[in-house]
Amino acid sequence: MNNNMQEAALLGDEGYGVAPWMLTPFRNPTTAIQQNYNLVHARERVIIERCFGQLKRRFPMLNYTIRLKTERIPKYIVSAFVLHNIAKHLLDPYNDFDPIEIEAHPNEQMFEGNQAEIRNRDTLLRNQLAEDMFYNAIN
Repeated sequence: MNNNMQEAALLGDEGYGVAPWMLTPFRNPTTAIQQNYNLVHARERVIIERCFGQLKRRFPMLNYTIRLKTERIPKYIVSAFVLHNIAKHLLDPYNDFDPIEIEAHPNEQMFEGNQAEIRNRDTLLRNQLAEDMFYNAIN
């Protein structure tokens, strides 16, 4: 994401650190625009949290320490996603998943630029996105 050529962004919760490509919710939304942004943000994030929860239930190894050689782990994870998607496509009866609690893992990595610059840039991006979403929804 540091070489983000598509100008993509990831959605994270409040536990994630400031990053040029991470969109987090407003801590204390005071305007309709900020409240709308937080609502849309939460609706979008819950989708992937449910998917990860289902994947961890189907493949418990993903929920704990993976005891494989480091270079094999990405292949294992991709394989788990592929098998999970095939099972869902084939209407596997094991698809009846109970909800599980998702833990947040804060990102503590530092990025180029000082924290104040990054936070300011991210705040401006988030504010602009929130306004665009709000005004597009009412038009």
